[in-house]
Amino acid sequence: MRTEIKTLFPTEVMFGSFNEELVTPVAQELLSNLDFSSGGDVSDISLLGNEHNLPELKKFFNNYVVEKFNEYTEKLFDHKLNINKCKFKAWSVNGASDYNLGFHNHSGAQLSAVFYFLVEHSNRTGGKIRFHDPRFNANRGMTEPFKFRHDDVEFLPRTGDFVIFPSYLYHSVSPFNGNIRLILPVDMFMDA
Repeated sequence: MRTEIKTLFPTEVMFGSFNEELVTPVAQELLSNLDFSSGGDVSDISLLGNEHNLPELKKFFNNYVVEKFNEYTEKLFDHKLNINKCKFKAWSVNGASDYNLGFHNHSGAQLSAVFYFLVEHSNRTGGKIRFHDPRFNANRGMTEPFKFRHDDVEFLPRTGDFVIFPSYLYHSVSPFNGNIRLILPVDMFMDA
């Protein structure tokens, strides 16, 4: 497993990956138990609630997702989360061909993440997540040698990758032209 934090604009974003033995049971469970017949989001529900019988997802969440959120906050703020004072929302996206997501952030949450369970990976299929400089107009008047400091940052995910970032960070997803893309976005709301 690898974990890396890169400073973007100067917003800290954690990029990492998880082992395939964690991918398969959760991906199979989501594909078997959720209705993706219309494609796209299953976002009207939080998959972590008791109304869903998704034991593999809950095990992945409790043993891995929470650990990664803790790792992020400990490295950046020297602070371990009190998970009992945090709320989480997770939903699943099965991006069929032509799936894309415009410029947005996750209002109300403090941290957000995306865990990639199944991703066709190539520049041809697209589906890059693009992070936008949160300092609006920071690039105004920048001449060519300095513009690179304000460029959007793109990440082309692979199966087993994840990214954690502050929820205020605007991002978008370029059109995906493959057959399957199963991801788990997660928002974390800190009460204290």
